Amino acid sequence: MCVVPDIMPYATDLVESHREAGHTLILLSASPDIVVRPIAHHLGMHAALAIDCSWSEEDTLTGSTHGIMSYREGKVLKLHEHLEATSRPSSPCRQSRLSGESDTPCDSPVGDKPVTYFYSDSINDVPMLEHATYPVCCNACERLSAVAAEKGWPVIHSGQE
Repeated sequence: MCVVPDIMPYATDLVESHREAGHTLILLSASPDIVVRPIAHHLGMHAALAIDCSWSEEDTLTGSTHGIMSYREGKVLKLHEHLEATSRPSSPCRQSRLSGESDTPCDSPVGDKPVTYFYSDSINDVPMLEHATYPVCCNACERLSAVAAEKGWPVIHSGQE
């Protein structure tokens, strides 16, 4: 697959840190599922949540989609739908952990809200970042960097942990 060689080494290291901590790993993306699932599989994620492509009876793509669109606020809805469908009492981690930020395991709830880590580079992910216990901006676009500075969210750049 052509995308796999472009995965930054720091990203795979961050995924591994969550795996070693026993966290549930879910790749949540606004890209089509046919692109996201192979990447999630390569990274050893527990699940991939993405825009669901529709298939014909002849097993070809129809060009349509179905289900919740995992874009902006839809990511939060898609995550909750997945957690309810899989009866997971906790929210997933996506890609890494913040070293030394918390001794609370990812799967332990804080109050009635499960602890989640969410990593993004896109302004479109602000709703999910706001939903996460530990939002982190990675190689953030200019607009997201400004929001991160305003909200006090950490920002990491390629190769930086």
